[in-house]
This record gives sequence, C-alpha cells and structure tokens, in this order.
Amino acid sequence: VDPSAAGIGAAFTGILLMYPVLFALMFVVMVFMYRGAFEEIDGRRPSFGTFFRVNRWGALIGAWLISGLMAVAAQIPGYILMFVGLGTSTQSEGAGGALVLLSYLLLIAGSIAVAPITALIPLLVMDGRAKVLEAPALAWNLVKGRFWSVLGAMLLAGLVGAIGIMLCYVGALYTMPIQMVAYA
Repeated sequence: VDPSAAGIGAAFTGILLMYPVLFALMFVVMVFMYRGAFEEIDGRRPSFGTFFRVNRWGALIGAWLISGLMAVAAQIPGYILMFVGLGTSTQSEGAGGALVLLSYLLLIAGSIAVAPITALIPLLVMDGRAKVLEAPALAWNLVKGRFWSVLGAMLLAGLVGAIGIMLCYVGALYTMPIQMVAYA
C-alpha cells in the first residue's frame, strides 16, 4: 500500500494537534496527583474529592512555563554545540562526531543542573509558599546548600516510578503515589 501525500499530511497534522491536548491532560493529572501528595504530607488522608480542590490554576500554569523556559535555557549551550558539530561533520567526520557527542553531554549536564530547581518551582507555587515570579529564587535558596542530596532524592523517586511503569504500567498505580509524595 502506497501512502498518499494527503494521508501522511493528515497523520502529521493529527499528531501535532494531539500534543497540546496530551500536554494539557498530563498537566492536569500531575496537578491532581500533587494535590493528593500535599494532603498526605499535611497529615490528612486524601479522599477522592480532595484531588480536585485546586485553586491556583493560573499560577500553576505560569510556574510550569517558567520551569520549562529554565530547562530550555539550560540546554541552549548543548544545542549550539550540536549545530556547530553537525556543520563541522561535513568537513571532518571525526571532529563533527566528537562535537555532537560533547553536545549531548552538555544537554544532559544542563538538564541535571536545573532539575532540582525546576522541579520545586511548581510545588512551591501549589503549596502557596511563593508566587510565580518568586518561586525560582526560593527554589534556588532551598536547593543551593544541598544540591546533590536533592538530585539524589529526585533520581531515587524517579526510579521508583519507573519500576512501576516497567511492570506493564500496573505497578505505577502503586509507585506513582510514592513518587509524588517523595517529590512533595
């Protein structure tokens, strides 16, 4: 079967339209999960209705946008080096390949450098400890003395969540709440 150009275009259009819908759905589910985690941490047993008691939607959207912009900004040096490496690969394959590899390492390092801060920003806003524009500075103040322990805790909580997902997603029903409480 030979796919037509119109069919391929329709498929790509459908995919591009679904990304914002999926992103919004994931955002809403994450907010509800964090709401339940905060209830648990505050010593209250979360009931079904408590997950939906969120009153800072605009601030949370702003917090997630700031977190995303910070994450992208931390990766800019890696992307610049990647483009340089790809341009260099036409002249020297070895040098271009080395630059691309180095750019991947820069992308990972940039992501790791801001991960503890960007993860805390939405939590601080949701908990009411900071306004959207105050949250990055407060997150930095909370993390700066204990960066490696915060990063290690995040990685461990992420590993717990990943193990649940590896168990055919059924395990995630048990590990995702543990992960959310650990993050909160």
